[in-house]
Amino acid sequence: MRRAVAAAATLLVLALSAPSVVAAADPSRLALTAPATARFGETIGVGARLTDGQGAPISGARIVVVTPMRFLNGAGDAVLLDGRTDKDGSVAGEIAIRSTEPLALRARFGGDTQYDAAEAAARISVEGEAVALYEQHAGARVPMLNQAPGADGVSLAAGAGDGVLGRMRELWPALSGWPIAAALITVWSIFAFAVSLLFRIRSAGALP
Repeated sequence: MRRAVAAAATLLVLALSAPSVVAAADPSRLALTAPATARFGETIGVGARLTDGQGAPISGARIVVVTPMRFLNGAGDAVLLDGRTDKDGSVAGEIAIRSTEPLALRARFGGDTQYDAAEAAARISVEGEAVALYEQHAGARVPMLNQAPGADGVSLAAGAGDGVLGRMRELWPALSGWPIAAALITVWSIFAFAVSLLFRIRSAGALP
């Protein structure tokens, strides 16, 4: 009896001390698609596709596309695309080219309980010279007041770019202070009219 108890205790100790076996995650493959070249200021499409070891698509997986970026004394990754794969294992988006330097892209899948992590890289050569992509304007813009009709989505009628309306839009004052100038001109015109009226009344002998 004692031998049976000792044998059972030995088996229990061996079972508890044995290393646990963890199932290995399935391999995954990530492909990143992007044009080899792009022009400065252009908006391009990029995409990534995630598959398993047999080439079957993996859906619902989070894919992040980043590019290295440096600002002042710091450096890091700027996220250009962040989404989940569809039923075909694909995710797609658009990015704008804002630098003349070659753009290095890196797609990441962080892995999960079923699939291993995966990465893919691509490099885009940028053509063209750097130009100003944004136009700065001082002051507030008020449609039909200091902003010409038809500018920035404000139009008088369809086809306002042609004919009389188009010409009027070209001649519209661009300075944001013109309404103040118009008000001052009106006030001084009224004052000048009142003064001239007083002189006319005096010259007629109505005033001492």
